[in-house]
Parts: sequence; structure tokens; C-alpha cells
Amino acid sequence: MDLYRIENRKELEVLGIEEYLNENESMIFVEWPEKGGDF
Repeated sequence: MDLYRIENRKELEVLGIEEYLNENESMIFVEWPEKGGDF
């Protein structure tokens, strides 16, 4: 997941980031994680 263009938390929610993070059998790679804030 590339967060480079993310400007706010609402944009993360629209991407469905919580659903990705709650999947037990998935591996997620995040580019520009500092843009994710407190997620």
C-alpha cells in the first residue's frame, strides 16, 4: 500500500485500511508509513 498521496485519516478509511490491517492471513507492505499517522 502506497500512502504517499494520503493527506488525512479519512482518505485512509476510504482505502479500507482497517480491513487490510484486521486480516489475519495477510502480509501488508506499506510505503511511506509516516503518512499513515496513528494508524
